[in-house]
Amino acid sequence: MEDFLDSSAATLIQGDGHAFLSFKGEKTNPDLTISHSNIVSVTSLNLLKSCSGYGHKILCVRHLPKTSFRQPDETLLPRWNLRKADWTRFSELTATLLSPGRLDEANPNKSYNAVSEAIKVCTLETIPRGRVKNYRPFWTEELADLKTIRDNARRQAELTGSVVDNVAFRCTQAVLKRAIKHTKRDCFRNFAAKIDFRRDGILPKNKKKFSNSLKTTVGCLNREDDQLFNDNFTLNELLKAMKETKKGKSAGTDDLPAELFLNLGKKAISTLLLFYNIIWNTQVPSEWRKAIIIPLLKPHKPPEDPSSYRPISLTNACCKLMERMVTNRLNYFLEKYNKISDFQAGYRKKKKYH
Repeated sequence: MEDFLDSSAATLIQGDGHAFLSFKGEKTNPDLTISHSNIVSVTSLNLLKSCSGYGHKILCVRHLPKTSFRQPDETLLPRWNLRKADWTRFSELTATLLSPGRLDEANPNKSYNAVSEAIKVCTLETIPRGRVKNYRPFWTEELADLKTIRDNARRQAELTGSVVDNVAFRCTQAVLKRAIKHTKRDCFRNFAAKIDFRRDGILPKNKKKFSNSLKTTVGCLNREDDQLFNDNFTLNELLKAMKETKKGKSAGTDDLPAELFLNLGKKAISTLLLFYNIIWNTQVPSEWRKAIIIPLLKPHKPPEDPSSYRPISLTNACCKLMERMVTNRLNYFLEKYNKISDFQAGYRKKKKYH
């Protein structure tokens, strides 16, 4: 190695600290970093604090030219940390800020903006928001405590160099590894159990044809049916829809997840019901016609072919809540007037098929 360094323009870079802690407590640097002489001044070494197994730290080598510029990671979008939300305070604020006086019965777009802005103000006051780097879905507070114990044991072993402290460090490392392994397995099993393979996410191909068909069907209804579909929504309908709404889903263009609407105060829920009835009697807000489209690659399909992707639409949670109420009314009508064949049992309540 010395002959190679003397006969070439390469330079051996030595960093501070020790990368390896042996079982006997000895601290060494088994890793060698060789760089060209022209870039030694802009090359840095860094030992990561979080050590890997068997007492070997991770050596990070970076080449940072003077003209380099690091772009921010745009994939790390800020998100709401719903686990640390103060829902009691959120309910109190929404009951105060989300009042009926903020709504405009003649302008549904203005009413929607008022509702969303009031909820956002309450959310900023009660729910932390930030970016999560290297997010691990399996990570828990118990694992964080075990990691802290492991790091403290390593620092103690490096400080004293005794065999007893080194053995204690290895034991805490083994306990942490075993806990991470079990937690990963349980997290994946819970995730796999929630996957619904019956849904394929296919979008309607001809929306205009479906809309015209729906107009024809609704126009043929009698007066009693018209009354059923034209009546304003009731509080019970809204509460039922909120109870059936699933949590943990991605937000739409307004960045307001469903959990925010499910934790509104009583007065805010009444205002939200009034807002839905304004839309029911006028028109849908223009913002609800927008969606975030995420293309998912189909299994065993070429990624360069656009037809190999399945589009997934992310709409606003406020819109989904009203869609749930409309769906419940349609289901009630179809069941009451026997519009569905008795031979169809799938996706119907109190029905079975074998």
